[in-house]
Amino acid sequence: MTQPQAKQEARPGRWAWARRAGGAAALALAGCQAPVAEPACDLPIRHDANAFVTEAWALPNETFDVGERLALQMRVSAAAHVSVFHVSSSCHATRLLDNHRVEGGDIVDFPLRGSGVSMTVKPPGGDEYFYFIATREPTVFLSAADILNDIAGISSLDIDAGQLMGRIDDARGRVNPPDWSMTTLRTRVIAR
Repeated sequence: MTQPQAKQEARPGRWAWARRAGGAAALALAGCQAPVAEPACDLPIRHDANAFVTEAWALPNETFDVGERLALQMRVSAAAHVSVFHVSSSCHATRLLDNHRVEGGDIVDFPLRGSGVSMTVKPPGGDEYFYFIATREPTVFLSAADILNDIAGISSLDIDAGQLMGRIDDARGRVNPPDWSMTTLRTRVIAR
């Protein structure tokens, strides 16, 4: 009787990998695909200003439902060239604005009035990041190879969120501190 018991104890050890893998292994064995987890971009919140300030806010607040139109505003305390970068809840990087001249104290709507651009919030739900960067002189952040396509001044980027942060850091290193101001607006997309 001890022999069958020993065989029973050995058998579960042989299939322990299937139990550890959980439902994904069962789905794979059944010919189904396991659900893919939504990406989460955990990006830095940056507020960096020396001689002048950049502000940004969402209207009516920082929470948007899927399908809702995006409405943002920004203001700089001194005349500057503003670039805006967006990282979506799916971690896709986009340049929304490139070196747009803004006068000090003016509140600027985004999308820009008269641009013909309307932006609608898309799934998945999660955090989105908008990086508003103001510089005294136009600043190059990206190379031509970084841009996948450009439609109406909005550039879909062929780099990931981490690479975008590297490009921003590189540009920051080339600009004198009094000539740079940056703020981050983090919004939340609610998928209902």
